[in-house]
Amino acid sequence: MREALLWGLCLHFLLNR
Repeated sequence: MREALLWGLCLHFLLNR
């Protein structure tokens, strides 16, 4: 489940770029 959180954070940062 950690991967999901990491992906979520990555996507959040990319979208918030």
